Amino acid sequence: MCDGMRHDPIVAEAEACVSELPYRVEKPWGYEVIWAKADRYVGKILHIEPGQVLSLQYHNKKDESIYVLSGEIILRIQQGERVMERRVRAGEAFHVP
Repeated sequence: MCDGMRHDPIVAEAEACVSELPYRVEKPWGYEVIWAKADRYVGKILHIEPGQVLSLQYHNKKDESIYVLSGEIILRIQQGERVMERRVRAGEAFHVP
């Protein structure tokens, strides 16, 4: 590596993660593969076993994008007092602000 890049904090963070990624985390509903991890970002692939349900999530300071590789999921998203239900099928994506 050239010395000019060695002092770049973004490059240093990326290099620190390279040896650790990707890794698999077992969950009660299946597993997730963490393929990217930074201070304010995590890239994951979730494998959800058929019929399983994930717990409710609350995000104060981040957005989330969901892309379904196979099968389908039902998202329940609360917006104020209203709960929205959205079916997302294989090949479709949904952005959760």
